[in-house]
Parts: sequence; structure tokens; C-alpha cells
Amino acid sequence: MSQAAAAKSLKLKDRVILVTGASYGIGAHAALAYAREGATVILLGRTQDMLETVYDRIEEEGLPQAAVLPFDLGCNDEEKFIELADLIAREFGHLDGALLNAGVLG
Repeated sequence: MSQAAAAKSLKLKDRVILVTGASYGIGAHAALAYAREGATVILLGRTQDMLETVYDRIEEEGLPQAAVLPFDLGCNDEEKFIELADLIAREFGHLDGALLNAGVLG
């Protein structure tokens, strides 16, 4: 594919997408797919080192800069969620989409 064709196929260029559960599995694969389409991806999950692995893959492919936000969505602390929303608003200005993929089995 030529560079011109590749540039035209970036359906999510200049979009900001939040992915919860981005550490592995569906969340990690979705984050990579969004980044490959040109999105700036916010990687949200509980495990810093696993999020950084996904971040490194995005960086290695030369994709748009991702952000890593370690956060436990099961914390049940309203203030923490408000802080998270404020951080996203301050750093990114807006969200264009979100994949709410976090979950625990057991």
C-alpha cells in the first residue's frame, strides 16, 4: 500500500479513544487496532507494566502517541473517578470514543 493510500485509510486520525482493560486480550488488541487507524489511545487498566507493554508496541509501530493510565475501575471511590475524568479532560480536551472492556471473572 502506498503512503498516500495508507494516509487515507486512517479512519480515526485525530480522534481520542479510551480503552479500559487495555492491559491484555481484547482491550490490548483493540487499542492497537485503534492506534493503527490513527487514534490517540488512552490505555486504562490496573497493571502498569502490562499497559506499558501495549504502549511499547504502539510506539514500536510508529503509531500516534498513546497514554498509560493505571486505574482500578473496581475501586468504588467517586473522587477517584472524578480525578480520572478531570485528567482526561485536561490532557486531551475530549473523548471521541470509548471501549469499556474492563471486567473480572470469578
